[in-house]
Amino acid sequence: MVRFTLSAGWMNDRTWNFNRGAHRVIEDERSGDKRSKRIVTIRIVPRFDGASVRPLVTDVWWTVNGKEGSAKFPYERSEKRHGRR
Repeated sequence: MVRFTLSAGWMNDRTWNFNRGAHRVIEDERSGDKRSKRIVTIRIVPRFDGASVRPLVTDVWWTVNGKEGSAKFPYERSEKRHGRR
Protein backbone atom coordinates (compact mmCIF):
# COMPACT_ATOMS: atom_id res chain seq x y z
CA MET A 1 0.00 0.00 0.00
CA VAL A 2 1.31 3.44 -0.90
CA ARG A 3 1.05 6.20 1.71
CA PHE A 4 1.89 9.85 1.28
CA THR A 5 4.93 10.73 3.33
CA LEU A 6 5.28 14.08 5.02
CA SER A 7 8.71 15.01 6.31
CA ALA A 8 7.53 18.19 8.04
CA GLY A 9 7.38 18.13 11.82
CA TRP A 10 3.88 19.60 12.02
CA MET A 11 2.15 16.21 11.81
CA ASN A 12 1.22 15.16 15.34
CA ASP A 13 -1.74 13.91 17.35
CA ARG A 14 -3.68 17.11 16.67
CA THR A 15 -3.60 16.47 12.94
CA TRP A 16 -4.30 12.75 13.22
CA ASN A 17 -7.62 13.01 11.36
CA PHE A 18 -5.70 14.36 8.35
CA ASN A 19 -4.84 10.76 7.49
CA ARG A 20 -8.39 9.44 8.02
CA GLY A 21 -11.35 10.61 5.87
CA ALA A 22 -10.89 12.18 2.43
CA HIS A 23 -7.07 12.13 2.50
CA ARG A 24 -7.13 8.39 3.16
CA VAL A 25 -9.53 7.85 0.23
CA ILE A 26 -7.10 9.60 -2.12
CA GLU A 27 -4.20 7.52 -0.79
CA ASP A 28 -6.16 4.32 -1.30
CA GLU A 29 -7.12 5.30 -4.86
CA ARG A 30 -3.52 6.14 -5.76
CA SER A 31 -2.36 2.85 -4.19
CA GLY A 32 -4.78 1.02 -6.48
CA ASP A 33 -3.37 2.94 -9.43
CA LYS A 34 0.18 1.93 -8.49
CA ARG A 35 -0.83 -1.72 -8.10
CA SER A 36 -2.40 -1.51 -11.57
CA LYS A 37 1.00 -0.40 -12.91
CA ARG A 38 -0.17 3.13 -13.73
CA ILE A 39 2.31 6.00 -13.58
CA VAL A 40 1.51 8.03 -10.45
CA THR A 41 3.11 11.27 -9.25
CA ILE A 42 2.08 13.13 -6.10
CA ARG A 43 2.96 16.60 -4.80
CA ILE A 44 2.03 17.69 -1.25
CA VAL A 45 2.37 21.33 -0.18
CA PRO A 46 1.40 22.53 3.32
CA ARG A 47 0.40 26.24 3.37
CA PHE A 48 1.34 28.22 6.47
CA ASP A 49 0.14 31.57 7.80
CA GLY A 50 3.13 33.73 8.69
CA ALA A 51 5.35 32.12 11.31
CA SER A 52 2.79 29.46 12.24
CA VAL A 53 4.18 25.95 12.70
CA ARG A 54 0.86 24.36 11.76
CA PRO A 55 -0.51 24.68 8.21
CA LEU A 56 -3.82 26.35 7.47
CA VAL A 57 -4.34 24.00 4.54
CA THR A 58 -2.47 21.23 2.76
CA ASP A 59 -2.72 21.09 -1.03
CA VAL A 60 -2.29 17.74 -2.78
CA TRP A 61 -1.86 17.35 -6.54
CA TRP A 62 -1.47 14.08 -8.39
CA THR A 63 -1.29 12.68 -11.90
CA VAL A 64 -2.21 9.18 -12.98
CA ASN A 65 -1.00 8.33 -16.49
CA GLY A 66 -1.00 12.07 -17.25
CA LYS A 67 -4.51 12.78 -15.90
CA GLU A 68 -4.38 15.46 -13.17
CA GLY A 69 -6.28 15.68 -9.91
CA SER A 70 -6.08 17.81 -6.78
CA ALA A 71 -7.54 18.31 -3.32
CA LYS A 72 -7.28 20.77 -0.42
CA PHE A 73 -7.24 19.65 3.19
CA PRO A 74 -7.87 22.44 5.70
CA TYR A 75 -6.33 22.03 9.13
CA GLU A 76 -9.06 21.04 11.55
CA ARG A 77 -8.51 20.48 15.22
CA SER A 78 -10.45 17.36 16.14
CA GLU A 79 -9.22 16.55 19.62
CA LYS A 80 -11.63 16.77 22.52
CA ARG A 81 -10.97 19.71 24.80
CA HIS A 82 -12.10 18.13 28.11
CA GLY A 83 -13.04 21.55 29.48
CA ARG A 84 -9.55 23.04 28.91
CA ARG A 85 -8.83 26.16 26.88
